[in-house]
Amino acid sequence: IGEVIEALGGPPGVIYECVGAEGMLAKSVMHAKQYGEIVSLGFCTHPDPVMPALASYKCVSMKFLVGYAMRDFLHIADHMDKGHVDPKAIISNEVGLADLPATMDLLRGPNTETKVHVCMGN
Repeated sequence: IGEVIEALGGPPGVIYECVGAEGMLAKSVMHAKQYGEIVSLGFCTHPDPVMPALASYKCVSMKFLVGYAMRDFLHIADHMDKGHVDPKAIISNEVGLADLPATMDLLRGPNTETKVHVCMGN
């Protein structure tokens, strides 16, 4: 988080929690700036305790989203069509179906993957 604070000139005002692992909401509150906003997109399926006193002290607000509107997909598609966004840039690995079980085990723990593309032909 030190590199983030240095790059931003302080704690982040908006945090997108996209991991969905237990404890990430509490970490987001810890690192958010005063009056910061946390947007939870990670979809954790287990209880994820947050200390209300710390969130209150910082006046942090949290939003929980389930999905996206069609305008969101159209906005992204438009940027891809114009060449502003290269979706291949986030793919860190490609695996075949035979390697999928081992890859899923790898992804459940600490790893360096960003987005894994499953190739049907391999």
